[in-house]
Amino acid sequence: FSVTSCDDFLDINESPNSPTESRLDLVLPSVQAVIFESLGNGNASVGDLASQFVHHTTQRGESNFYFVAGNEFSIANAWPNLYAAALKDIDDMITQATELNSPHYLGVAQVLKVYTYSMMVDIWGMAAFTEFGQGTANPFAKLDEGADIYPQLFPLLDAAVANFALESPVDVGGDMIYEGDVEKWTKLANSLKLKLYNQVRLTALYDAAAVTALLSDPDAL
Repeated sequence: FSVTSCDDFLDINESPNSPTESRLDLVLPSVQAVIFESLGNGNASVGDLASQFVHHTTQRGESNFYFVAGNEFSIANAWPNLYAAALKDIDDMITQATELNSPHYLGVAQVLKVYTYSMMVDIWGMAAFTEFGQGTANPFAKLDEGADIYPQLFPLLDAAVANFALESPVDVGGDMIYEGDVEKWTKLANSLKLKLYNQVRLTALYDAAAVTALLSDPDAL
């Protein structure tokens, strides 16, 4: 007669199929897909309506009327998608990449955050930026003016470029855009900075010296 036991035999409250933390290489492609879907030319995307004004192929229905009322499904659906399924995950990526000392993943997340917020500001004029991501502590984050958001995007791009220049113990996986090539991500960050400077060229945010430096550097773009 023998008796065997296992201390964790009845430890059934933690399901391996429901992890509390996702891997960065699984979160990244999801974030990219949501951004593409929300801003591109497809179902429930801003581009579905915007493309008509440059005479892209369009479809029968509201996107064939050459006007945008602002309450169309494509626009109304893109806003919550960008927040719930992209920006929230991007902030989680930033936190996790920082904890894991993974500067390249951190840089990618920072570039995607800048791109997403800059597009939201250009489209809607305002966005929840400073108070976003506080969860139940602040479920109704205030909307910040685009003029207050843009100045905070340039330092994020500078931080991303600096992170790409660091050695990283972890290669960027799951990247559907550049397959983890940080040199290309660096060029994207610099190109995005030029785009933002072009957007603010008539304001005090414009930095002619920074623009000249980027355009003069053969390796920047």
